[in-house]
Amino acid sequence: MLTTKVRIGALIAILGVLTGFPPAASVAETAKGVVFADINGNGKQDNGENGIPKIMVSNQREVVETDSEGAYQIEVDDDDIIMIVKPDAYELPVNKDHLPQFFYIHKPKGSPEQKYPGVKPTGPLPESIDFPLIPTESKTDYDVVVFGDPQPADYREVEYIRDDVVAEMMNEPAVQKSAFGVTLGDVMNNDLSLFEPYNEVVGQLGKTWYNVIGNHDLNFDSPTDEFSDETWHRVFGPNYYAFFQGEVLYLALDNVYWEHFPEEKQKETGRQGGYIGLLGDNQLKWAEQVLSNQPVDRLVVVMTHIPLEREWGGETQDREKLYELLEGRKVLALAAHTHTQEHVFIAEHAEPMSRGEIHQLINVTVCGAWWKGMRDERGIPIAITSDGVENGYTIMEIHGSNYKTKYKPSSMDWSHQMRIESPTGTVEEGEDEIIVNIFAASSRSHVAYRIDEGKPQAMERRVTEDPFVRKLWEERDPDLHKAAQEPNGRTTHLWFAKLPEDLEPGTHEVTIIEKDIYGNTHRASRIFVIPEKESPRSE
Repeated sequence: MLTTKVRIGALIAILGVLTGFPPAASVAETAKGVVFADINGNGKQDNGENGIPKIMVSNQREVVETDSEGAYQIEVDDDDIIMIVKPDAYELPVNKDHLPQFFYIHKPKGSPEQKYPGVKPTGPLPESIDFPLIPTESKTDYDVVVFGDPQPADYREVEYIRDDVVAEMMNEPAVQKSAFGVTLGDVMNNDLSLFEPYNEVVGQLGKTWYNVIGNHDLNFDSPTDEFSDETWHRVFGPNYYAFFQGEVLYLALDNVYWEHFPEEKQKETGRQGGYIGLLGDNQLKWAEQVLSNQPVDRLVVVMTHIPLEREWGGETQDREKLYELLEGRKVLALAAHTHTQEHVFIAEHAEPMSRGEIHQLINVTVCGAWWKGMRDERGIPIAITSDGVENGYTIMEIHGSNYKTKYKPSSMDWSHQMRIESPTGTVEEGEDEIIVNIFAASSRSHVAYRIDEGKPQAMERRVTEDPFVRKLWEERDPDLHKAAQEPNGRTTHLWFAKLPEDLEPGTHEVTIIEKDIYGNTHRASRIFVIPEKESPRSE
């Protein structure tokens, strides 16, 4: 009688014959090499360039450490990526587009043939796979640029990214002083041939740029999740990895699991497959090894594409297993995917956790809502997200093992942190609400309004749709491609209050004051008019 493991292996082998994709890799070899201090930056270990001890090296399953001479050895099969975990006080070499080079891909026969090419055959395992690290000064205070969903569907949308976002970042001091950048997935919108032109644009910033895989970055013609990342491997390397910067450990995780649909379901849905939010046991075991020797007071920044959790439920199916690994640690989780901006305090919405609180920021997107909206004077869509946030990016300030996040609207001033949606202009009868969308606010923000020189009054947070996005949707031009985005019914950063009934006719000012979770205060004001009431007609 065949064991379960043997039966599964046989089925995988049959699948490989039927689809042209190779069966699961099974040829074990031992990879060896040295991690060394590349003082002159030429990528080779020269005299006087010593090996670096205690550097983590992984095959994406096991994690080993280099010895006192910087040497390592690890078992690999014939479809593996060998990678290092960059320590603090070192920089990684980068390619022409400033993508970090910290891995070696071992695919002797290359990737299977797919619409978008993967890795070319790498041939036999080299005698030594060495990794250079460039010594640099350790800094515990630094900034990071964070992107969500650039997601260009064609080359014109790559140009939107260039002209609306990257061009202004070239002269933005907060960006220029940042240590590195991160894109939180959906680098593309299905057309993987645009990886290279996109990377050329972002590479102009001159920053080491890390990338997290998203659901629109996959090979949709892959029959299994295993081969859905082949083009990603060719362009970016591993689909999950880790590195240190200052006192912080960064975990870039892949929580997009691809399922290829049978032919009948493809006809029914018009799609080749679908995805779910899932980390998987292999990746979780790898993450456990990376975390195992880290002090619990070290900040861990977890970076995924799909959120772990939202206020109304989970997005990643096996997130609780990750929470267990993070027990007792200080954690900031960064995600994107939803085309909204949300702060989620996971302990408030998941099961009570003795392991401490995980703060998750679902990041504003670069593309807003898929580059939709009216065109501005540059011909670029206004690209507002489905919850009414101006497209943009995040600057994450790191101070030791503490952090702050700041939202930057693209091509706008830092002061643009909210939109007062009511009252506006001359207040008509029945318009009795003050409504404000505070783009980067959270459930823990304190928000108040003040009329003229009056006393500030508290406002109420409601999770509902943004009236401004609703208006754009209802007034969209039906002949304009991507004219507008339908509003999200669960916008988490709207505040409401009743407009005082005793306001005298005339011109008034409403001011909104928000104090955020970091103690920062944001303000915005708007002028409105209370009209004179008409006198009753005399008979």
